[in-house]
Parts: sequence; structure tokens; C-alpha cells
Amino acid sequence: MSEGQPKAQCSFCGKSQDEVSALISGQQGAHVCEECVVVCIDVLKQEGVWPSLPVRAYRTLRYRLGGGRPTKSN
Repeated sequence: MSEGQPKAQCSFCGKSQDEVSALISGQQGAHVCEECVVVCIDVLKQEGVWPSLPVRAYRTLRYRLGGGRPTKSN
């Protein structure tokens, strides 16, 4: 990112990329930080939706948050 361009920030909480450990980029300039992902997971658990997520999606999420390479054992 060149000087003068705004730094990416979480589309949910507004924290900049310098304030968080991980910032996941989405489409059309949307971003989500690891803290907001944790909040979203908690909401999904409360709604009873989290366990129904495909295992592959969970592994990918762990990998993107720095939990290591997605493998069958994860």
C-alpha cells in the first residue's frame, strides 16, 4: 500500500490493520478482523448454526486466522 492511501480497516468494528493481528479481505473492499470473526462464531454458536458448518469451511477459517495449514486432522 503506497503512502497517502488509507489503510484497510475492519468493516465491522472499524479497527485498522495496525490494530489487529489478522485482517481478512473480502469482496468490494470489505474486511473482517480476527476479533470480529470470534464474535461472529459466538453468535453462530448461540443460534445453533455453527456445528452445521462444513468441516472444510472451519478448516479454511482456522488456516486464514493463522491456525496452521488446513489438514484432515485439524
